[in-house]
Amino acid sequence: MNIFDWVNNMTDQAQIALNSVIVLIGVGIAVIASVRGKGRIPSIIVGILAGGLFSWGCISGVGWMKDQTQGTIESAGYSTSIVETATVYAAEV
Repeated sequence: MNIFDWVNNMTDQAQIALNSVIVLIGVGIAVIASVRGKGRIPSIIVGILAGGLFSWGCISGVGWMKDQTQGTIESAGYSTSIVETATVYAAEV
């Protein structure tokens, strides 16, 4: 087993642990919002939505947003370089 396999294995394990912590924080957000709303149905629903959005945003939302912006930039014909994109945008304005 070489060093690269070991690093990849440790990175995979760290990602699993980090995802678990993120989900637990999302559940904590939902519970705290429900308790602060004194157990009312709207506060429970908002808490679940907030916790779910937090978990989704941290686990897969970042990659999804990267894919969305990359697809938008490529379909518009712009380059992904910030300097070139700013130059093209300034020329259009």
